[in-house]
Amino acid sequence: MFTRARSYTSVKLELPLAKHIFEGFKYYPQLRQQYNLNDMYINSLTWAEYGLNYGYMFYQRNRTLMSGGINIRYLTGINAIGVNVENLNYEVKDSTNLEIYNFSGQVQQAAPAFGSGVGWGLDLGFEYKHMLEDITRYRPNSRRGGCKRVDYKWKVGVSVLDIGYINFNKSASYQDFQNRGSTWYKYDSTGIKGYGGVDSLINARFNREGTVFKEPQFKAWLPLAASVQFDYNFENNFYINATASYGPRLGNNVRRGGLIAIVPRYECKRWEISSPLSLWDFQYPQFAILS
Repeated sequence: MFTRARSYTSVKLELPLAKHIFEGFKYYPQLRQQYNLNDMYINSLTWAEYGLNYGYMFYQRNRTLMSGGINIRYLTGINAIGVNVENLNYEVKDSTNLEIYNFSGQVQQAAPAFGSGVGWGLDLGFEYKHMLEDITRYRPNSRRGGCKRVDYKWKVGVSVLDIGYINFNKSASYQDFQNRGSTWYKYDSTGIKGYGGVDSLINARFNREGTVFKEPQFKAWLPLAASVQFDYNFENNFYINATASYGPRLGNNVRRGGLIAIVPRYECKRWEISSPLSLWDFQYPQFAILS
């Protein structure tokens, strides 16, 4: 049994808007220029989970060991926000006036509160090991086997993580805006206080006539991912691991970044050291030394 709290945020912005957010909308080089941006998003999801884990070795013969595992989790929503921008056409006229010619996209949000939503989650995994010795009668961590440890020569694992969703239905809203425009005078003096201020601002800018219906609930999908891992034992305390994972974006929801990693390591009974080299989202290199 286990419990934990988790939070994911995923963002994709085109350069002009990212520059405006970083520098402020008074950034002179981008004044009086019209921008037409597409396919952007800002998503965040925070939740607590309470789970059960079960693993089982279902095949054990000669040097082959196969096992599977499952996590089943009950989820309690804490916070969720999603802004999916299909198209945004805008121009900062001057230091006080912002013209939005067109906005198409979806906005969903829930006021931060423990228990603002509930849901279920699931993880599934399978592992194949080629062992260094015959393990037909091997019982790991057992007095009957003399607490003997048999290592593997190589192993491969496949898993699917975070299958599931949370249904937010307390102080929640979902709206779909299509081809909406707005003239925002004195945007620099607009004050926002909390969740209610964000909701009021969005509706004041893009739903003045009240024609966009507000759904009082929405489903937030977990950051789903598929993963494959391979590990090889050189039999001298040196190992090497290769991992690849991919996370699709499901609608207006958080996305888990993709990963390719090569991780050599030196492993002893009480300590180990490793130096992972990875490509986050298949393009951003990262390197570290861990012990």
